[in-house]
Amino acid sequence: MLSVPAVADHREAFHIAGDRDEAPYGYINRDGRFAGHYVQLMQEAFAHLWVPLRHEPYEWEEAQRLVKEGKADAIITTMTPEREEYLIASEVALAEPEWVAFVREDHPERDELLAKERLEDFAGYRVLDYAGNGWGKANLEGLDVQREGTLSENLRRLAAGEGDVLINMSEVTEHTIRELKRAYPDEADAPGRLVASSNVLDVTSMHLLVRKDSPHAHLVPRIDKVLRELGI
Repeated sequence: MLSVPAVADHREAFHIAGDRDEAPYGYINRDGRFAGHYVQLMQEAFAHLWVPLRHEPYEWEEAQRLVKEGKADAIITTMTPEREEYLIASEVALAEPEWVAFVREDHPERDELLAKERLEDFAGYRVLDYAGNGWGKANLEGLDVQREGTLSENLRRLAAGEGDVLINMSEVTEHTIRELKRAYPDEADAPGRLVASSNVLDVTSMHLLVRKDSPHAHLVPRIDKVLRELGI
């Protein structure tokens, strides 16, 4: 049961547990720094609020665990029924990504897979998914899902023929594929062999999700106000 939140001292940092493998929204850049759209946006918003911010990168499963255990105040992702039990969402959406299918270019059923328009049409295929993907848990039920590792690791598995399809956010996945192609240019089964479907299977809204018992929970309306003023 969630306790009633105390109000944080204005000097206490608001801790966002970020996803380190979600480029261009959040990722480790070539200088080893946490960067991306969410990182920049939150820095700007919290500067307007005069509230200290800790926006730190984690493996996605770890980021969610930290928030669930009360060791971080917030994450940025889509709301699910499970998350509604202990998190509140900003009204303003930080992004609205499209979810599409990715397959290997030389897959024997490439054209059939790319033509599918509904999630249930992937029944009978090996669907790769990464650990901690709340959207995958909520939407891929009933399919043959192999869920482990990170997005980057699963794209390499898909390129190596260890699965038939991966369904994920289009912009995030395309960016990750480009980075993997640069990182592993000599691999025979390089992620550059992967192609995306033009059929949008889902669209989600990404919000700042804050623990209901966080001492910063009272800031959510002010965060929304600032985000609107920033044109989000």
